[in-house]
Amino acid sequence: MGNNFKVTTRKVKEGLHIVVSGDFDGTSAWELINTISRNYRGRGRVVIDTRNLGDVEPFGGLLFETLMDPHLVPRGRLMFTDMKRGKELLGDRSATSRQVDVVHAPMPLSISPVSIKKH
Repeated sequence: MGNNFKVTTRKVKEGLHIVVSGDFDGTSAWELINTISRNYRGRGRVVIDTRNLGDVEPFGGLLFETLMDPHLVPRGRLMFTDMKRGKELLGDRSATSRQVDVVHAPMPLSISPVSIKKH
């Protein structure tokens, strides 16, 4: 898994917009963390568009959650376009079996749904 993983970034006035696609594993977690580290300057929010994300390997989610330093992206500034997929990226392996109305449970990092404007 992971060999089809792609990350694209776009700096926007409100922060950093990241689009991820393909399958997510440990290597993908490292790539996403490094992408955030290289491109986020501490202003605004980091929005990760997960709509094109494939399978999420539990180890990849666990690694991303472990390495995602809250000093890199403060709580409340890391957001996902899909809360369920965001929970998977944060290592919540039970997210795939939960109902959508339960996704508001407390998480290690804040997860907020975001609408992406098309240009």
